[in-house]
Parts: sequence; C-alpha cells; structure tokens
Amino acid sequence: MTAFVRSSHFSQSGHGRRDQIPINLNHYATKKSVAESMLDVALLMANASQLKSVVEQGPEFKYYMVLLVLIGVSLFFQVVAGVLFIVMEAGDNSFEVIHKELITQLVKT
Repeated sequence: MTAFVRSSHFSQSGHGRRDQIPINLNHYATKKSVAESMLDVALLMANASQLKSVVEQGPEFKYYMVLLVLIGVSLFFQVVAGVLFIVMEAGDNSFEVIHKELITQLVKT
C-alpha cells in the first residue's frame, strides 16, 4: 500500500503545485512493529534485572515480598502477551494463505 505526502518544495512545472512523495505504509508498519518489539524486550530485561537485584537484597528488605510479587506478575503478563502475539500472528498468516488460495481458485474458474 502506498500513500502520498506533499513535499515542501514546489514542483518544477512552475504552477505552484507541490510534488507528491510516495510513502510505503507496509514499510512503516514493519519498522513500527520492530521498534515496539525492541521496547517489549527492553522492558522484559529491565524487569528481570530488577527481580535479580531484589532477590540479591534478600528477605531482610522491607518490601521484599511485595516487590517479588509485583515484578513476578509483570513478567508473567509480559510472557503471556508475547505468546498471545505469536499465536495471533500465526493465525493471521494462515488466514492470508487461505484467502490467497480462494482468490486463485476463483480466478481459475
């Protein structure tokens, strides 16, 4: 899919119209997904690091149990969300394959 964005430069035709620059929306969506995935991994690593430091301080720490539970719940939900995203993506791909097969069959008939 391609969209057009107006350039800030005037066109060479001299009519004052602005040129239109094509933007590949699929490329944008892919870059956005990769960036979001990197942020998810960074959050997971930060939580693991915090969990490690809480465990190293030991049970003598005033909020030891509270922090263990909260960080553990956060890690649990991050892993569950990651698994659900993988399952949803696998489902989307199978739908696209079935859709392409149906279109191919319709074109043949």
